[in-house]
Amino acid sequence: MKGRFSAENRQCRALFELASDAVFISSLEGEYLEVNERALEMLGYKIHELVGKSCKDIVLSCECPDELQKREVLLAGGNLPVYQRTFVRKDGGEIPAEVTAALVCDEEGNPLYIHSIVRDISERKNTELALEESQRKFRLFFESDSVYSYLISPEGHVLDINLSALITLGFKKEELIGASLIETVYSPSSRKKAGELFKRRKEAGKAKNEELNIITKNGDERTVFSRVDSVTTSNGEVLSFILIQRDITEKKRIEEKLFTICKLSNKMTLSLDFDEIISTALYIARRVIELRTAGITLIDEEKNELYIAGSYNVDRRVDDLRFPLKSEVGITAHVARTGEPYYSPDVSRDTLYLKVTPNIRSELAVPLKIGTRVLGVFDAESTEPDAFSDSDFLLLSILASQTAGALQNYSLFKEVSDLKDFNESIVKNIEEGILIEDSRGFVTFVNKAFEDMMGRVSEEIVGKHWKELPPKELVPRIEDEIERAPKGIKRRYESEIVRKDGERTLVAITAIPLFDDGGFRGVLSFFKDLGKRNES
Repeated sequence: MKGRFSAENRQCRALFELASDAVFISSLEGEYLEVNERALEMLGYKIHELVGKSCKDIVLSCECPDELQKREVLLAGGNLPVYQRTFVRKDGGEIPAEVTAALVCDEEGNPLYIHSIVRDISERKNTELALEESQRKFRLFFESDSVYSYLISPEGHVLDINLSALITLGFKKEELIGASLIETVYSPSSRKKAGELFKRRKEAGKAKNEELNIITKNGDERTVFSRVDSVTTSNGEVLSFILIQRDITEKKRIEEKLFTICKLSNKMTLSLDFDEIISTALYIARRVIELRTAGITLIDEEKNELYIAGSYNVDRRVDDLRFPLKSEVGITAHVARTGEPYYSPDVSRDTLYLKVTPNIRSELAVPLKIGTRVLGVFDAESTEPDAFSDSDFLLLSILASQTAGALQNYSLFKEVSDLKDFNESIVKNIEEGILIEDSRGFVTFVNKAFEDMMGRVSEEIVGKHWKELPPKELVPRIEDEIERAPKGIKRRYESEIVRKDGERTLVAITAIPLFDDGGFRGVLSFFKDLGKRNES
């Protein structure tokens, strides 16, 4: 057969070998008699490995019965349309292909062999699969719950719309298909901008995203971020628009509330009044976050108890209650101990819940924390089950953080104020005179003992330069001592001071330089009355 085929026509042989598709010549029994170079290349065989094999050796096993049936059709004189077959390479790889098969007969009509042309369609198949995957992904995106999706005609009419948009707008699909998008979906205040958005996309091929308002069937407005893409032909003709709207109504609402919380919290943070801090925090919870019932509970560290610092819409008798911090029941106590927020959507099913206020169905509690230290708990309750949203939790958490910071500032201020009062009490009652001067030599503080030495009250001394205190002839000597202070040198020396009545007093002076952040800030001087020592 090979010789007869080869001798028929050299031109046919050349075409056979140079064909871009694989060519198989098989016997009437199905054995391969001849294959061209493209067939060998496609399947990874050498000529002697492939000749003599049949379809069961190079076709996917599940497709062999169909291949045999098609051969029977050819042998019976029938014709076959182009069909697809999966070939198996020598290395096991699979190749999708398109097959054109025909029965070749001699001049008398006797069957000689079957001639098959096999075209590798792997690339086309991959393209088809990619297209199918792309269409699947587009459909998934189009039907996404997170966005409102529309397919719009070049004239601006709705061709398709996803379920998420229909639910929000309150329309049935048939009410919107064919309707003008701009006139039906966008609110009157945004229709002009929406029209310009589509116009820019159509004419310039691009358009920046816009924040616009849409209107529902019942008249409610919502804010969306609109993005328009176009589907075009190869020559740029617009076939349709794809409009994606991302609803930012809740985001805008939260942003506005956050702005208000931060604005009011600044006042709270700067306040050094405990009652003002608590009342401001509760005002924000009530008027800004719109919590129906809320309270602030703080930890009494000495008694290891929780007490209510303030609340609203709560039975006033509850304000005087105290709760053990180690109590095994009580959501507030649990949050105070763990330092972690807690939400109970149905308190009737929650073993932690401690009934204090009647008819409560859900509770949200957030710790007041500074670092890892828990100061107390910001607690919100509702008579409705599962009444608190993620945004409620976010806003209350931010408010709790601001409140904790304000309470910490107040606590630190109170400690510093108490310490200052205590220190001033010590300084004022110490027997030695104390004088503090700034880096320029002006007096900023004197104690009671120094006032007595000078025979003057502090108002007559503070603000004066130290040179006004000793006798003038001693100023140069004292100046030599004080000039060493910026170098960090501590000095002890004797001098005289002049009292208000003109009397001179011999004193021993210890001058200590003061530094802050590496810079010279002044001198702290202690004065000991040597006249009293001599008298004693």
